[in-house]
Amino acid sequence: MIQKRNSFWKGVIMLKLLFIAHSGSCRPPMAEFIMKSLIARSRQDDKIYASSAHLQKKKGEPIGQKERELLAKKEIPYTEKICPPLTWSDYDRYDYIFLMDDEEKWPFLKIIGGDPKEKVRLLGEYAGITGNIVNPEKTGQYEEACTASLAACQGLFEKLLDWVAVKTEQS
Repeated sequence: MIQKRNSFWKGVIMLKLLFIAHSGSCRPPMAEFIMKSLIARSRQDDKIYASSAHLQKKKGEPIGQKERELLAKKEIPYTEKICPPLTWSDYDRYDYIFLMDDEEKWPFLKIIGGDPKEKVRLLGEYAGITGNIVNPEKTGQYEEACTASLAACQGLFEKLLDWVAVKTEQS
């Protein structure tokens, strides 16, 4: 369940979301671009921000060709962004952090040092998925990963819009 948190940026309430790359990957998850598309299409980019990071000890990479083709087919814009490594300070910088799979939890907690504010969630929860969003780089199931990420981002985004509407009414 999304609890109400917020960050203040230039006097504007802004929710900041961080998507963690699949285990073993240095590429931004498709979920980052899906969420950015949902945010832009609903004109909420002044209220919700999304980014991604990876857990590996090597240089990040942009999304792969198969991911690009799937996102383009669904008319979801993407960039050649190089996914940065997660840093200790990211925990304080973001309001919510979404893991693609359980395998990321312990390496993530090792870098961050725990989750005392309960910011960390499995993204699949928001699509009713018990467990992981399939890792396309390990399984080759790119379409399944995209479909699950899209459903999860849409479910999450609906909850975020409800929260944004309440905060806007209170302002």
